[in-house]
Amino acid sequence: MATFRYTILTNYYLACYLGAGMSLRMNQALKVSITKGFKNTPLGFVRIRKNLNVTHFSDIETEGYLKEILLSTPLEDIETKGKNHYFKCVERNAILTVNSHSFTIITAKIISKSPRIKNS
Repeated sequence: MATFRYTILTNYYLACYLGAGMSLRMNQALKVSITKGFKNTPLGFVRIRKNLNVTHFSDIETEGYLKEILLSTPLEDIETKGKNHYFKCVERNAILTVNSHSFTIITAKIISKSPRIKNS
């Protein structure tokens, strides 16, 4: 089957139609667009600060920290599944889930170094 490339102007991301399915491809331009255009609510920032253990940050400091995480994540550590992008930044010990349409940061969590063991 032929491969068609097209640009979806909404939120400046590129999509490729490959045969039977749609696959979003992360590239540097998309990563920068997400970094410049991401958003969240004040309550979302509270949740993110709690999850990343930076509760002493203001909203502006949190926004700057999130930009650092997004920009320092290598392209090979960004995974796209369904409608979300997953930024795994080992350098900052964080994983961010970003909605690919609205650029809202849905979740932020610390990368756990060891698996949790359930108590029986």
